[in-house]
Amino acid sequence: MKPGMRRHRSWRKFTWKLTLSYTLITIATFLVVMFSLAAFSLWVMNTIFNSSLGYEYQFHQLAVNATLYVPNRQFDRQSMQILLQSFQSPTSLGNHGFLVAVDQQGRVEASQGDESVRIGETLATHLPASANALLQATLAGGKVTNTSVKVNEGFVDIEPIRAKDASIVGALVWKADHPQLAGLGNFGLAAFIDALVVALIFSVLFGIISTVFGFFTARGFTSRFSRLSEVINQWSQGNFTAAIKDTSSDEISQMSLQLNGMAGQLQQFFQTQQQLATLEERNRLARELHDSVKQQVFALSLQISTAKELVDINADAAKKRLELIEQQVQQTQQELTTMIHAMRPVALDSKGLALALQEYAKGWAQQRNIQLTIQIEMIQGIPPLIEDTYYRIAQEALSNVARHSEATHAQVSLSCTQKQLVMTIVDNGQGFTVDAERGKSVGLLSMQERIEAVNGQMNVESSPGHGTTIQTVYLLDTRDEEKEKA
Repeated sequence: MKPGMRRHRSWRKFTWKLTLSYTLITIATFLVVMFSLAAFSLWVMNTIFNSSLGYEYQFHQLAVNATLYVPNRQFDRQSMQILLQSFQSPTSLGNHGFLVAVDQQGRVEASQGDESVRIGETLATHLPASANALLQATLAGGKVTNTSVKVNEGFVDIEPIRAKDASIVGALVWKADHPQLAGLGNFGLAAFIDALVVALIFSVLFGIISTVFGFFTARGFTSRFSRLSEVINQWSQGNFTAAIKDTSSDEISQMSLQLNGMAGQLQQFFQTQQQLATLEERNRLARELHDSVKQQVFALSLQISTAKELVDINADAAKKRLELIEQQVQQTQQELTTMIHAMRPVALDSKGLALALQEYAKGWAQQRNIQLTIQIEMIQGIPPLIEDTYYRIAQEALSNVARHSEATHAQVSLSCTQKQLVMTIVDNGQGFTVDAERGKSVGLLSMQERIEAVNGQMNVESSPGHGTTIQTVYLLDTRDEEKEKA
């Protein structure tokens, strides 16, 4: 690996990922808080400033009160002038402004403010087009959705004056300039820029501090995970005596304790399984010796005794008896050879199930006068336990064919279809009644127990005079294949 690639990959380690997350979270939190405070401050300032300008409610009430000074739809100019003077001067909010009352034709009936608006003249000359359009719409009694318009840095606010019958007889017009609003905008922009600069400076400082803090915190976590990984690696190699040492009291420590307990249980399980496997194999061999070799040796002893008696009486009969004894000796030798092979299926370790099963089947066929057809696929990724199970079942099935079936032809096939590992052993022997033999046959029971121990299935089909078919099925897990490839 190139040095540059090694450095590049080091940044992908958990230590740096956790460090980076600390840094980003700290900076992001700081920026969110800073900008939230800045936005809130600007909103408060804008609200306070607008509230000092807005007298909207007071202005509306002023227009309601003006109705009292328009008796018979005629303006009482003197009383209206006094009413306008009672309203707080709009000039306190800007350099220029006025507050006037106009009749339905837009002529000024009363005036208050620092801008020169003469009584009797048309107000349209003092208003921009947008405000004048709003005034005409208000006087005409049209539907007005907004009673105020912006004018340069100020505003014009218009409220209708209604007679007692609710008809419009005029309007109050308030025009105010407030350059302080622009000043506030400039101040807000400057404050925002200052807050941004301060936020960037403190972000750098907080970033450095959080990076150092995050690095040492992350290194503590990664060292614990490294120790955990080393122990798990030893477990994968079969060393379950290794234990995870973690004295903390957090979730990682609790997980370590649970893993240690699991390792102890696995070690005990494998020891028990090995003992049971050894005991099971001893029992199977004992049954094999009792069912085959012992019976054959007893028969040989009877044949030899008979031959001894015939030697002096009938030499030809004694010779035939000796030939029969020789055949039985060969048969016994084949049985012992089969049992020896069954005791050492070491071929599985180096060749795999397919090759080992193929070699065993060929050797089995050569020792007997039974024609054997072999159809075995080369399948990769079979777990060792499943290979051993299938190999043992094949041995038991072929042994039963040789001893009990009186078959002249047999077939062994191994295939994998849709992740199902299927092994089928068929013979054309005398067959048997499955239900009658299921609880009596030690061989069938042994094969059934083996396949069920690995969560597989076995199906036996047979009937008298129609041979026997034994099929085992195991569903391969893709995770088993990945483990084998790893």
